[in-house]
Amino acid sequence: PAQALTMLNDPFVIEQAKKWAVALIADGAATEQRVRHMFQAALSREPTTVELSLALEYLTELATEHGVATNNIPDNTLVWQDLAQSLFCLKEFIYVR
Repeated sequence: PAQALTMLNDPFVIEQAKKWAVALIADGAATEQRVRHMFQAALSREPTTVELSLALEYLTELATEHGVATNNIPDNTLVWQDLAQSLFCLKEFIYVR
């Protein structure tokens, strides 16, 4: 539990998620391609069809939470930062197999 709380609350982790979000936005890739890149970078694999669909749905939910219009998702740092931090919190990211 302590490790999970660190991944959620530690300023270093939050800053790294923000840096990744800024880099993703600067890349200019389409939303779906960006999500695929994130899975590849974080987990060394492509997302499954279900994971991709859930991630895209999650981005929409994050946009609503942050008061961001759906068409502004590609350029919103907070939305991508939250997705990045969510990937950091996955057991698949935290634990070496």
